[in-house]
Amino acid sequence: SHVPDLVKIFGQVVESPVEKAEVKAIVGRTFSHLISVYGDQLHPLISGLPPSQANALAAFASTG
Repeated sequence: SHVPDLVKIFGQVVESPVEKAEVKAIVGRTFSHLISVYGDQLHPLISGLPPSQANALAAFASTG
């Protein structure tokens, strides 16, 4: 599965100062979909992210 790599990349994208807001919104929606599919299986992956990335992902997922 490529999900662990995706979670890391998504965290980097949403935290990036150069990425456009539209891209971050798409990543947030996609991440929300991953949560709906994988649920609790994602928690260890999210916990492995730097806190700033995990918080950014949570923020974009909730607004997506």
